[in-house]
Amino acid sequence: MKLYGYKLFTRPLLAASLLLATIGLPVHAAENARYDQLTVALGADPVGVQPAMHFHAPGKLVMQHVGEALVAQRDDMSIAPMLAESFGISDDGLRYTFHLRRQARFHNGQPLTADDVVWAWKEYYLNPQTEWHCRVYYDGSGTIEERTTGGHIQSIKALDEHTVEFVLHQPSNLFLPRMADVSCAPIVLHRESFTADGEWNHLIATGPYQLESWTPGDAVRLKRFDGYVPRSEPRDGYGGAKLALAETILLPIYADRQAAIQDLKDGKLDAVLDVQESERMWLEGTPGIDIHTTGTINFWNLLIQTRDPLLSDVRMRRAIVHAIDIEYLAAVLTEGRQTANPSVVSQNSKFHSAVHDQGHAFDLAKSRQLLSEAGYDGQPVEIQTNRDEYPEMYRIAVLVRSMLQAAGINAVLNVMPWKEQLDTHYRSGSFQLQAFGQGGRNHPALVYGKFIGPKDEMARFQWDDDEAHALVAKAQTAKSEQEQQAIYDELHTRMLQAAPTLVLLNFEYHDATRSNISGFHTTPFMRTTLWGVGKH
Repeated sequence: MKLYGYKLFTRPLLAASLLLATIGLPVHAAENARYDQLTVALGADPVGVQPAMHFHAPGKLVMQHVGEALVAQRDDMSIAPMLAESFGISDDGLRYTFHLRRQARFHNGQPLTADDVVWAWKEYYLNPQTEWHCRVYYDGSGTIEERTTGGHIQSIKALDEHTVEFVLHQPSNLFLPRMADVSCAPIVLHRESFTADGEWNHLIATGPYQLESWTPGDAVRLKRFDGYVPRSEPRDGYGGAKLALAETILLPIYADRQAAIQDLKDGKLDAVLDVQESERMWLEGTPGIDIHTTGTINFWNLLIQTRDPLLSDVRMRRAIVHAIDIEYLAAVLTEGRQTANPSVVSQNSKFHSAVHDQGHAFDLAKSRQLLSEAGYDGQPVEIQTNRDEYPEMYRIAVLVRSMLQAAGINAVLNVMPWKEQLDTHYRSGSFQLQAFGQGGRNHPALVYGKFIGPKDEMARFQWDDDEAHALVAKAQTAKSEQEQQAIYDELHTRMLQAAPTLVLLNFEYHDATRSNISGFHTTPFMRTTLWGVGKH
């Protein structure tokens, strides 16, 4: 059995200076280790804070500070133990054993036990009555993508008070990444989160903060949980030490974005999250304001419909991709802050090898040659996009149209509402080209699994290729990261040849803070973590 984890400090409390030195926070954060309040704008009401039931971004922000899962994802998408002190995987890949942290406690003071984990999973998350949308990844149901990109659980049981065993029906390298995925991480909550009648009552979990109050339309208030003992490793993504430096995190709800930006400038707010490009340009250079920008796992791309009568000819698709200068496009879209990424595998990922830096060369002569070989005769090629919901997609479409026209392709724009682009055309596959944005995944097999599959079963699959689909399945049972890497490298090379899409660059994500805020960290998952944030 392979073991994963870290030896923890055994003393329940550590001197603040020692702990801060351990995780390598800036000196000014150590000097001002604890303070009264961090005030961060929420762009909307959370809707709800019941795990498995609410997936609105503000609610997720609250839950990620209040609750924890057995494992967490680091910034490079590798998996770290969280509520588990360590975990082991059997040689056959079927048995996962989690050894729980002895220091972990719920906000009601009760220690975390193996029975709590089993209850949370079996009685809550996997209970069909809960209607957890991520359950399909663990019970073998759902669409072909969901059935093949999860980890079908056969059994869950407590081996002793501090050890939990999950047994899968078949090996899957995606079991832990799914469990750590911030979009639906199964945080372990206590039974007392529910009334005796089984009705939802109050979120009681194990995180560094507890939910003190939520006044809909006004604010959410999180309070430091003094019974929380941080892990000893440095903070990394959602893993490692979670230092609750602020006694209170106040999250006032702003329906008016401009009001939030103005309050940040006036010093009434410490931070505004998910700053849009126009807001970033407005704030940049403002005295007392810092902009924090990170590349994310999400990416912009040009979808190419391989079943379109004209574009079913691979020479046409290759002519299109060779006509587009993705480095220039990335530079224009980000004002030179980011480079292009031709791979669906994020540049943050440890699986993004040198092979994934290789893309289609910008070559107008080659594009024109391929058009001639395909017998292209000036037929219109439509690029679908939207303007208001995602202005970046519109900018991409305009740039792509210009580049395609320079190669001799009669490219035209069709601008429509985002809902129409997504629901009417993307999901049914009724398009030629689309300027699009994809939500990334924390594991290459997950993102390839989202792209590759039979169009007859799911029209939104971009690449209907049996051999590529078999490679995705093979990656899920590969016994080593080296074997997985070889598969992802091959998939990237094959995708370049087939050209079912043109990946352009990863999203940027901006946060804005006052300049007296330190230790601020935005993850590649477009989520901001507020533990470890100091004020000086």
